Amino acid sequence: LSGTLPGSITNMISLERIDFSENALTGFIPDNFILLKNLKRMLLHDNQLTSSIPEDIVNLTSLEDLRLNNNLFSGSIPSSIGVLKDLQALHIQNNLLTGHFPSSIYDLNNLGK
Repeated sequence: LSGTLPGSITNMISLERIDFSENALTGFIPDNFILLKNLKRMLLHDNQLTSSIPEDIVNLTSLEDLRLNNNLFSGSIPSSIGVLKDLQALHIQNNLLTGHFPSSIYDLNNLGK
């Protein structure tokens, strides 16, 4: 697949998994993705997504698996990422991220489980 992430996917409010990995997607994560309150897995790795990781991603409190690795994300990791208490997998390597790990990342006690 190529192009941008479809913002209209948020019409499927019961969606638990998004897997657009290993494509040629460009652009950014649409702001309205935070409406997917039941989302457990967001797999967007191995694309060409840019911009920053949205701060609002922390509103997806059901997330268990977040894979944003191998893209072109820049900026810093959202400072309140630690509120994602159910997060078991966080893959953000191989991007253009800068700064330090936010201290809240150490609140993610389920990582690796």
